[in-house]
Amino acid sequence: MKRLYFFLIAAMSMTCMSAPLHAQNYTATIRQDGTNNGALVAQQEGNALQADIEQAGSHHESSILQNHVTQGVSHVQQVGAGHAAVVRQYNGIDLSAEIAQRGQGHRADIFQTGTAQWAQISQYGASNSAGISQSGSWNEAQIRQHGHNNEAIITQAGTGNSYGARNIAVIEQLGNNFSASIQQSGNAGMASIYQQR
Repeated sequence: MKRLYFFLIAAMSMTCMSAPLHAQNYTATIRQDGTNNGALVAQQEGNALQADIEQAGSHHESSILQNHVTQGVSHVQQVGAGHAAVVRQYNGIDLSAEIAQRGQGHRADIFQTGTAQWAQISQYGASNSAGISQSGSWNEAQIRQHGHNNEAIITQAGTGNSYGARNIAVIEQLGNNFSASIQQSGNAGMASIYQQR
């Protein structure tokens, strides 16, 4: 029913794993409370990487993959049952990502590469899907969904060279069975979608 974006759930078969390789100043923390949860943190050749995964409930799967990343920082929190989340950060500078899911059966994916990205996904209810893909430079994206069976995708390929020239995209959906997508390229773009019923 839902198509899930950007290779969601690749490399998430193990119960709990943290695998730094050639990382510097890394902090990888996995905390799990419940049953049948799986989590993976993989850090390779980064600088000041940080990754946090906290899961409470049952049948969650999550992974944070950081490769050749400068700075980094990722957070995943999942509460409820049957959520899946992936954060992938490659070859970037000062990247940041957050995912928070509560309820049942949500899917979320954040992919970041490039310079000065920021992304956040928050989902509440059941069976919502969200994906954010950021490349280039100076992108900011946020997805908030409350309800059931909603789907949202943001794709950004920025060319900005400062905070003032960043792309901004926001999708907020309150209710059930909404679908929305935003695509941005260039710089200094602003887009928002708000749906409620």
